[in-house]
Amino acid sequence: DNEGQHSVKKEDPSNSKSQSEITNTSDSQSNPDNSLPDSEPGTDTGFQIPDVPKPAPAEEIEDWAGEVRPSMRKLRQGMDSLLKTSRLVCSVLRLKQVKEAVNLTHEIKYRRDVCFSQALTSLVSSLMSRLWCRAPDTHFIKMLIELGPLVYFEGLLSLHGEDVTILNDMIVAVEDLRSVEFTLVLVERRAKSKHSASRKVGHLPSGTAPCTSQQSTAQQGGNGAHMPLISVSSFPLPRVTGSRNSLKVLLPVPDWVYTQIPILQVKNMRFTITPVLFNVGINEKATIAEKLGQTGPQDKNNSDNFRILTDYIRRYKKFKSTYDVESKSRLGSRLGEDHHLEDLTSILRNEVNSHKAKNVDILNLVAQITYILGGIRLTSCKSGKDRTGMAVTLEQVNLLSREFDLADTEYQRALDTLRSEGVRRTNCEKNIGQPKYAFNSLQLTTFPAGYRPPVGTYGSTVT
Repeated sequence: DNEGQHSVKKEDPSNSKSQSEITNTSDSQSNPDNSLPDSEPGTDTGFQIPDVPKPAPAEEIEDWAGEVRPSMRKLRQGMDSLLKTSRLVCSVLRLKQVKEAVNLTHEIKYRRDVCFSQALTSLVSSLMSRLWCRAPDTHFIKMLIELGPLVYFEGLLSLHGEDVTILNDMIVAVEDLRSVEFTLVLVERRAKSKHSASRKVGHLPSGTAPCTSQQSTAQQGGNGAHMPLISVSSFPLPRVTGSRNSLKVLLPVPDWVYTQIPILQVKNMRFTITPVLFNVGINEKATIAEKLGQTGPQDKNNSDNFRILTDYIRRYKKFKSTYDVESKSRLGSRLGEDHHLEDLTSILRNEVNSHKAKNVDILNLVAQITYILGGIRLTSCKSGKDRTGMAVTLEQVNLLSREFDLADTEYQRALDTLRSEGVRRTNCEKNIGQPKYAFNSLQLTTFPAGYRPPVGTYGSTVT
């Protein structure tokens, strides 16, 4: 019995300890708010709850900018540091490019610059011709400053063979022209020398590009005063400034241009153009592309540029509605043109969406719209002499028919005369040494009827 009592007494401390732990745990669970034991007064337990400051009400914060400014300064510093790091990483990645990728990037940039320079040269030549070689046009000058001109690039390239690459280059070059800024500057008057006194614009020596209009330098200003012609030796030339991403072209203009512009706008004579490119293939390679179903990019390009054209027409109508008193006096005579413009736009929409084979009506409709809007038109093909010559002479006869009442019976005769006796054959001779178009009889069977030259004017094998 004593040994049994002794063993029981040994086990009591452990049992009492476990029972006390269970009791304390159950008490803390049943009363979570009073988890800490109550201490007697005067007893230091060593535990104190810290005092947490209460947030200030929104009404007490008067200067929110002052409160946020330090954080914003730190955020800006962090962003600057991140930007520097990202630039360094990009520089390292560029250095790690393979040689082939670097060469390809350089070739693409060089190709793009070459195509863009040709497109820009054609555009600047057209603008200079419009400003210097035509009669003063107040409506065109004001549209130039407030809206910018419409520039229509007509393409006759096929979606088969070498023309595909040329068309792709042309699309990019035309799109790059949107970012070019043009500025009109007044021509500086120079003293005439004895040698150049007799060389006037309109009386140029042989070998010099003519400027045939007798009003090439604006004979009359706004007040009817006669202005002298500028000699050839001091004929103004445009200047190109800026970089590849921000190119600016300074266009010299005659004196009469400044007389047509309000004084407040003289210091801000800048404008940009709205270029559009419509392309329809007309030769035998275009027939092959249609048979193979390769005309999808052409249809998409024409649809995209039609949307650009309709947006420009909308802005042009808004410009006319806010025109000055002089234009409002002419508004009655232009109502017919407005209705005609709407009809042409509706017909062009149907033609673009029809996806017909060799639908040259698209080119003709856009040319008419450009003429009504006072825009600029440029035509091109692969060589710029054969198919281009057919398109240029066709437009000339269409203008004779619409504007000068050319008889329908004389339409084909005038077309054949311009293609056989006009300057287009001379252009071929200057390019290839032969006054003949680079067509053959088999090729011409695939051409639309309006683009076929008369017999005896083609047959050259040199393109």
